[in-house]
Parts: sequence; structure tokens; C-alpha cells
Amino acid sequence: MLSPQDLEAKRRELEERRRLRREMRRKRLLFYAFCVLLGLILMLIAAYWSYYGELPFGIGRGRAESPIVNVLLLGVDSGVGQGNRSDTIILFSFDKRDGHVSALAIPRDTQVRIPGRRGVDRINAAHAIGGPALAVRTVEQLLGVDIDYYVRVDFDGFRAIVDALGGVVLDVERRMYYEDKAQGLKIDLQQGLQRLNGDQALQYVRYRSDGMGDISLVDPVKGEYAGRVERQLKFVRALARQAISIQAVLNAPELVTQLLRTVSTDMPPDVAVRLALLAKQMAVQDVETAVLPGTGATVGGASYWLVNEAKMKEVVNKLVLRRSDMVRVQVLNGSGIDGQAARAADVLRREGFEVVTVGNADRFDYETTVVIPRPGRTAEAERVAGVLGGRVQGPEPAAGGQSGADVTVIIGRDAPGRRL
Repeated sequence: MLSPQDLEAKRRELEERRRLRREMRRKRLLFYAFCVLLGLILMLIAAYWSYYGELPFGIGRGRAESPIVNVLLLGVDSGVGQGNRSDTIILFSFDKRDGHVSALAIPRDTQVRIPGRRGVDRINAAHAIGGPALAVRTVEQLLGVDIDYYVRVDFDGFRAIVDALGGVVLDVERRMYYEDKAQGLKIDLQQGLQRLNGDQALQYVRYRSDGMGDISLVDPVKGEYAGRVERQLKFVRALARQAISIQAVLNAPELVTQLLRTVSTDMPPDVAVRLALLAKQMAVQDVETAVLPGTGATVGGASYWLVNEAKMKEVVNKLVLRRSDMVRVQVLNGSGIDGQAARAADVLRREGFEVVTVGNADRFDYETTVVIPRPGRTAEAERVAGVLGGRVQGPEPAAGGQSGADVTVIIGRDAPGRRL
């Protein structure tokens, strides 16, 4: 048996070993953190040089001359191979000129024609049939835009990335509970502001049992939507806030590991870094988001999201193409004929105008359509009159009111004989 002195000596020896191990772990941690930070700094310097310098390549596959880079996010229900439908489809657009980022959510039940197939399908079938390449072609055909890259992630990868970020702080807008034993799916979230881990975050973006389904048009006049797709856009904004936090930097090694394991993409690493640099130039709350405009309907016994092509063109011009030359138009019904202003607005959207307001005029006895420009916008008013007809009135400072419109159109009773 050891004497008390020997026991004390043994205890001191063990304590010293523990202290040395703790010191060694601390030094390794400091060294590791230093290496990570140094790597990040060097990566950012290299990315800055490659973006602003005279290097022979740019962001955007074959479209170096375009200021916009479009990236299609595909969230698939399991695995990342073909044969799985895309549960989430969001088009992200990055503007190289100012770092502006926008996100356009495309409901998975959107009715489309998939290239190479007859008839119509839901858009989420494109990935199941031809993988990300066909999904990209289908979205390009639908929106009339070029897509540079895709990023594809499955449910397991989604959970892992959120956990690697340390969770996401989100205000859950309502109590969410749903259980489907056949699918092994259980959603159980409390209402209120909280930090969601990966599994809880997946529950949030998958929940659709609030009567709104994937997407519902709740206010046709204002173009407001509700449902799972809107929640996914809300989550994107929250995730972006988390991704630029200090904790995300500390978790960078794990995050990179998870990304390499779970994300499938055709985007080169240097491009990903430069896009991240662009996004850092702006405040996260300034990320513009929208849902592909349309309405839900049953066609041939199947449920679809039917696209409003006129409004889709307006949203694409504004969010994706970021056309600076879009004319903002206020359309007012002065004819007293129901629906005339809405029909005129749809015609203008199809022609590439941005309709900011649709409403009623001060009276309903206008015989002729009147087009009123703000000062300096007479040429734009003439373009509007060329589409709708009517006479251009002299510029009025008050034209457009609080809507900020460049041109105000008051639809008269002569409109039915025009393109409406």
C-alpha cells in the first residue's frame, strides 16, 4: 500500500499531466485557429485580387460580360443523385456591380413543359428525370434567363450545414405540429423566437399543414403570398445572417467539411468565394425575395401552380435581370368598367414595364385613356401610350403620387377597343 506521501506525489503528478495536456490542447487550438484565420485572410485576398484584378476569367459560365450571376439552389428529398424530385427550388441572383443579392422561389408544383417531353409536368419532376442539368434547362426555359451554376443539397446535408453554423435564430410564427408515420416525418415546433438546430430547421422549411400548402395567393392586389415557399425565403434570410456571424467563422472548418460532403455543385471554388465576397458588400436585410407569381389550380385531377406570365416577367426583370431602364407605371381605372385597370396592367407587364400600383381614378367618366408623365418622363409616357393607346398629357409633378411611378395611366372608356 502507498504511503500518504506517495499518494500525494502521485496526485501531483496526475495534476501536472492534466495541466500539460490542457496546455497542449490550448496551444493546438490557438495554432489551429491562427491557421484557419490566416487561411481565410489569404483566401479573401486571393479572391479580391481575382475579382478586381486583370485575371483572364470571370464569374459566370461563358457570360463574363453579364453583370448578373444566377445560381439555382435545388433541395432534393433524399440523396443527391437523379431519381429524386426537387423539394425546394430557389434562383439566387448576384449583381457583380454592387453585390446585390435576390432570391426567387419557384413552387415545386409549378406547371411547366420540361425540355424533351410532351405535355406538361410539375417542375420538381425535371430533376427526377434528368438531374440538375435538366432542372437548370427547365428553369431557364420558364423564366427566360441564363443560369450559370447549380447547387444541390439533400435533407441530411441541410441538417449538417445548419448544425455546423451553430443553428439558426428564427422567429417561428406559429405552433407547428404534424406527424406522418408512413414517411417517418414528425414536425414539432413551438411558436416564438428561438435557435433552431439542423433537424428543427428542416422541420420548419418542410411544414405545410397550415392550410396554405406550398404556396397560396392571399392578397391578389398586393401580390402577397403565404405558405411553405414563403417560409423557405424567410429561412434563407435568417441563414444568411447566421452565415456572416462570428460563430460561423469559428465553425468554418466544420462547415467546409460538411459542404464538401453534402453539397453537389458545378461551381468552381474560386467563384464561390468571390460570390461570397459580393454578398458581404450588402446588408442581409436588403436581400430581395419573391415568389414566382401565380395561382393554385387543379388541372386534369392534378394540383399545379399556374404561372401568371405577365407578373412573372415583371418580377424577373426587377429581381433577376435588374433592368435599370424599367419604367414604373401607375394604372388607374377611370372607365367605370370592372377589371380594365388590371387588364391594362397585365399588358404593360408583358411589354416589360413595372406596374407599381393598380387602383381607381378620382372619377369614372374618362372617355379617353390619358397618359400622364412626371417631369422628364415624356418619352416613357409615349412608350406607354404606344402600347395602350390614349393621349399623352403634359407633365405633372404630382403624377404618380406616393407610388413613385414615372407615368400614370388613367384608363378611359375607349380602352376596350385597344389591346385589352
